[in-house]
Amino acid sequence: MRRLSYPKWLNFLLFQAIWFAAILGRESWEWVVAMLVLVHLVLITDRTKELMVILPCAAIGIAVDSLFTLFGVFIFDPIPSVLPIPFWLIGIWLGFVATFRHSMSYLLAKPLIAIPAGAIAAPLSYLAGMGLGAVSFGLDTAMTAIIIGLTWAGLMAVFIRIGRSNAPSPSPSNVALI
Repeated sequence: MRRLSYPKWLNFLLFQAIWFAAILGRESWEWVVAMLVLVHLVLITDRTKELMVILPCAAIGIAVDSLFTLFGVFIFDPIPSVLPIPFWLIGIWLGFVATFRHSMSYLLAKPLIAIPAGAIAAPLSYLAGMGLGAVSFGLDTAMTAIIIGLTWAGLMAVFIRIGRSNAPSPSPSNVALI
């Protein structure tokens, strides 16, 4: 049986679809988010290595966002009933970390780009979510963006380490700091 091709651009588009379905549809589109995550799992060839990246990275991200919610940094309406964060946000986490070995694999070899990129892009993503009504901030918007940015700088370093430990062995010529 021939495997389907799963190009990096498709992985990127799949994550964008997950993000928009989660943010725009929230609770009513959680099933769409789940289906899109499943599409990723169907398309990948090495599920074991993939899950060795997805599960710990998503768990860390979910734990951090849960702590932010418990400490009043994030406010969700309606208030989630099972976990501190809604299931659609868990779907975003699963979709995001599913890009590490695919459309964002280049970042694993470039921590001096990945860490500041995470520190800048993550607050912008949460600000976009706030602008679309998916989340409110319990603190001043600028303070929340700073907290998210600093947190994500550290998260990216951890994610890079996890991703690198489960990535194909890079050749010495494509491993660089920048």
